[in-house]
Amino acid sequence: MKPNSFLEIEQSHLALAQFYRWFQLYERPLTDERRQHALALLADDVEIQSVNGAFKGHAAFLERLALYDGWKTAHHVQFAAVKPLTPDTLELVGHVLFQNIRPDGNRHSYNLQYDARLALIPDELPVFTSIKLTPTGNVEPVAFEDAYPVNRVSSLLHYWLYCMETHNGDASRMRELYTPEFELYTATAGHLSNWEQVQAWIGALPVRISYSSHHIRDLTVQANADSTFSASFILDWQGISSEGEPMIAELQHEWLVEDNPNNRFAALKNVRIVTTEPFQINYSL
Repeated sequence: MKPNSFLEIEQSHLALAQFYRWFQLYERPLTDERRQHALALLADDVEIQSVNGAFKGHAAFLERLALYDGWKTAHHVQFAAVKPLTPDTLELVGHVLFQNIRPDGNRHSYNLQYDARLALIPDELPVFTSIKLTPTGNVEPVAFEDAYPVNRVSSLLHYWLYCMETHNGDASRMRELYTPEFELYTATAGHLSNWEQVQAWIGALPVRISYSSHHIRDLTVQANADSTFSASFILDWQGISSEGEPMIAELQHEWLVEDNPNNRFAALKNVRIVTTEPFQINYSL
């Protein structure tokens, strides 16, 4: 049976993937495709509360969304934590610096606390059943900084990690997370450049590893002029070998991410993974 600590990290990745996706809706111009992706984040009877009032359901959400036409917004996540409430429900608490420039040119910045609950759905991304936004204080005006690149990459990263932790030897769920042509340089399987090679790599992992988890450190994201993002980060990897031995490693990732805002997720074009601390048994876990 999978240890609870591994299961809770998987669930955290799912919730955070949706949390970062939520902000992206507001940070780029709306299209029909993006509205549909936003609705897919929400339960049919979702309840949302903010200083502007409370409403329930998809139709009310779309009406409220129209109020933000012409706004330029950024959501800088300062903190986010996820914990299970029941076997089917997650609780998420987030602290966000919200910046906006309104159509009349007025600029506002303030801190928000998000209190949300998500319903887990087998083999699908969870959906928000409730979201409460509470202002926790204004901040001094600062230069507007686009948060979309970080939020877009973060949602991709958390969902990719969830897929890596739950694949059971099948890579099919990850296909949408890669561009049609890609380069993947792995720490254990070398250079991969087609999906058959990726499937072979993923298919071989359960022979060596029963469970794994990943903790992200030092994420940096740079927006490029060609609608791509360059991302760099460190993963602290923990796992249980197929022989039942606890293991650790440290991996440096360099990603080139291609973005189409109308897709659910951005896509990996070039991935380079370097082992900075070798895979090793560690009974102190």
